[in-house]
Amino acid sequence: MKNILNYLSILCILATVASCDKFTDVHAEYIKGGEIIYAVKPDSIVFVAGSNG
Repeated sequence: MKNILNYLSILCILATVASCDKFTDVHAEYIKGGEIIYAVKPDSIVFVAGSNG
């Protein structure tokens, strides 16, 4: 019984590793030009008075 559980757990691990191959293939057509990184929305605006301030 213990051997069957060991083989089953190894089989599950191998199946999981094999299914994660080339994860980004689904998104390849959308990231051809590279990933787009957007700036975050500012939460506050600060003005500093003066020259070159």
